[in-house]
Amino acid sequence: NGISPEAMARLEASVEAVVLAGKQIEHGENDQARCLKCARWYPATDTTHGGAGCCHHPGKYRSVGTTLSSGFFAGWSCCKSLDEGAPGCRKAARHVEDMALSGAMQGFRGDQADPVVTEDFERRVREAEELAREEEARA
Repeated sequence: NGISPEAMARLEASVEAVVLAGKQIEHGENDQARCLKCARWYPATDTTHGGAGCCHHPGKYRSVGTTLSSGFFAGWSCCKSLDEGAPGCRKAARHVEDMALSGAMQGFRGDQADPVVTEDFERRVREAEELAREEEARA
């Protein structure tokens, strides 16, 4: 998988510390956080995202190929939209930070960062940001 055992151990320890111990995450001025509800990236120090808040689907998505005979309706269970990429049907004033991800990110800052993990993480961040821009353009 390209991640050194040492880096994986640090990642697991940081996630465990956040999830199990309720560790507080200290964010810098330019840090980004990911919302647990809408999966968008936002400035970690501004959970309202400039007043835009969080627009998400509280339900689950069932693919269109799922039949009624299997006991599921197709589309979002919360609003029945068939478009998986549809803008969220609920709005919250604030984002909910994905603490496990933030804890993992905090474990790989500065000189301690494993270059392979950092490169892979930065690639995933760029992909997530591109997806968010595409979703906003469709909205």
